[in-house]
Amino acid sequence: IGGTVGFKKRLDIINKAKELGIKVSNEGVM
Repeated sequence: IGGTVGFKKRLDIINKAKELGIKVSNEGVM
């Protein structure tokens, strides 16, 4: 169970990082 929770947390962090990266790249383009 602990491993599953850690995996989900990692996925959430990766998703947030992707969103932030997209925002930064979009702002850079504009």
